[in-house]
Amino acid sequence: TYWPIDLETTLVENHYIGHAPETPETAPIWNEIIDTFHRVLYQDYQFCEGAQKSVKSSGCKGLLLGCLERSIYHMHETFDQVIGPENISANLRVNPVLGEFVQKR
Repeated sequence: TYWPIDLETTLVENHYIGHAPETPETAPIWNEIIDTFHRVLYQDYQFCEGAQKSVKSSGCKGLLLGCLERSIYHMHETFDQVIGPENISANLRVNPVLGEFVQKR
């Protein structure tokens, strides 16, 4: 779960959901699964600071979003509409850019 703190900071919570180990012998499997997730997440997180600097630079004119990212962005746009943009600080609102794309499809 990603919790935006401000424009520079996000709190990330990782939740692992699955069956409890049935026997002591299966517990190491879950430890290995969690360790693998941690390695994958670390690979993603190590690029976050550089990506943030790039996005803030004058050379960045926008981002291309894949279909999964568009659906997440659309969800955030929808949240803002339900909350009411006037009830959200301007620096925390999502810029509504997907409506036209979604309507044209």
